[in-house]
Amino acid sequence: MEIDFLIVEPYENAAMKYRVSPIEVKSSKRYRTVSLDKFKTKFDKKVGTRYVLHPKPLVVENDVVKLPIYMAGLL
Repeated sequence: MEIDFLIVEPYENAAMKYRVSPIEVKSSKRYRTVSLDKFKTKFDKKVGTRYVLHPKPLVVENDVVKLPIYMAGLL
């Protein structure tokens, strides 16, 4: 499992307890999120929103937020 960055943030659905949010950085337009899925499976209740930084437009799918790389500063 390869996770590029981890951030810790309070999570509303967990009574504002802190959750770990993994961040994957992808350079190509075609990619898979296997590491994010494995991370979620292994640390289930301790994982908050999962993020992918990639060269495509913004997409939100369930608890995965896919951001264009130029929006990395907003995390």
